[in-house]
Amino acid sequence: MKAMLHAFSFFLICVLAYYVAVVIQREEKQSPGKHSESPHRSQKASGSAPAPVEEPPLPLRDAERQADVPVGDPAAEEENQQLPSLQGVTTAPDHDADVPDEVPGGQEEENQQPHPLARGWGADIDWVETYEEGLKVAKASQKPLMVIHHLENCPVCKDLKAAFSSHEEIQRMAKEDFIMFNLVHETEDRNLAPDGYYVPRILFIDPAMVIRADIATKSENYRYSYTHNDMQLLMENMKKAKTPPEQSEL
Repeated sequence: MKAMLHAFSFFLICVLAYYVAVVIQREEKQSPGKHSESPHRSQKASGSAPAPVEEPPLPLRDAERQADVPVGDPAAEEENQQLPSLQGVTTAPDHDADVPDEVPGGQEEENQQPHPLARGWGADIDWVETYEEGLKVAKASQKPLMVIHHLENCPVCKDLKAAFSSHEEIQRMAKEDFIMFNLVHETEDRNLAPDGYYVPRILFIDPAMVIRADIATKSENYRYSYTHNDMQLLMENMKKAKTPPEQSEL
């Protein structure tokens, strides 16, 4: 009887051991990730470079967020899918930055850069750079050349410049009817100083290359010097300069 009890006990122990082994094996098949490394770690441990995976391009921030999502995590993948795409989004301007306003149509011309050779005598006038260029253009265009001698630190020149540049009719004639040249140094042509070297001094040369010494001011000592009070006289002399000397004498 005792022998039968011992045999039956041994049989129960064997059955129980077999059952435990079967349960453990089934759990290992259902959750292999608990006892094995992730694919990225396995490749790193083996020393082989991971094969490149072709994925659709993502915006930078989406790509960074995508890299942080664990593989096989449904909650994380769902959160990543809800992220808005950055493609086609316009960056809002910084409120602290200076954002240029739209320039009204009537002010576009006023905001244009002045002519580099104007020196304050008229930003809209097409000034020539040299005396020789002025003579050449005057002859080709059949327009008189107007030569303005001045100095930047001359008070009389500054006042004359302000009056000249603000006079609408003078600016119009200078732009349309004359070849304009202003200079702060003397030329080699002594004919441009009929009564001496001084500033301000304005002379006219007609397209035939004749210096109009007959077009002068009312001053006896400085016949070609104008002041800011002589705008009416200067405008009349500009009209004379547009007429050839042989016609003006008639």
